Amino acid sequence: SDPARWVNPPVPETWWNLIRATMPPYDPRFTPTILGAVAEVFRSYPGVLRSAHPHYSFTALGPQAERILAGHELDYGLGEESPLARICEAGGSVLLLGTGHDVNTSMHLAEHRAQWPDKKIFRTGAPMVVGGERRWIEFDDLDLDSSDFTRIGGDLEASSTVVGRGPVAGGEAALMPQPAVVDQAVRWIEANRVPAASRT
Repeated sequence: SDPARWVNPPVPETWWNLIRATMPPYDPRFTPTILGAVAEVFRSYPGVLRSAHPHYSFTALGPQAERILAGHELDYGLGEESPLARICEAGGSVLLLGTGHDVNTSMHLAEHRAQWPDKKIFRTGAPMVVGGERRWIEFDDLDLDSSDFTRIGGDLEASSTVVGRGPVAGGEAALMPQPAVVDQAVRWIEANRVPAASRT
C-alpha cells in the first residue's frame, strides 16, 4: 500500500519515496492476505484463483471463478469493475462467519454507487510487476468509510427478513443476498451521511 496513507503507525513523508522504491511488488501467487487465517488458507488452496488488484484482491474457486475475477480494474478497486460488482450481478450471497456487518465488504460497493456530500476520491499506488519489471503504479480510489456499516446492517435486519442467522461450528453466521445488502446500503448512505461540518 501507499505509505502516504499509513496511519497505524504513520511514517514521515521523508520516508515515502524510499518505502515505495523498496517495497516488494504485489504477486497474486505469493503476497499474503491481511484478512485473517480463513482468507489466507483459502488463498493457498489448490485451484483457487486470485485477482490482480494489489489492495483489494479477491480469491475464488469454482466454475464462475474466472468470470468473477476477470477485469478487476485498478481504479476504484471495490467499485463497478470489481469482483464485488460481478458477484452482485450474479445474485450472490454474503456469509458472515462469526463477524458483524462492520466487516461486510459488499457495503463498499454501495459506497461507490451512492452519493453523499463528503464523498472523496484520492490518488494512491502500489508496487507491481509490469512487463517483467517492478514499477510503482498509481490509480484512483474512493475514500472508504465503514464506520456506519453496523448501523446499516442493523437497519437491514430490522426492516426485512432477508438476513438468516444460525450456528456454524462454535459461532454464529449470517447469510444474506448481496444485492439486497448493496441496495439497502445505498439508500441508507444517501439518507444518513451528512457533511462533516454538520455532525454533532
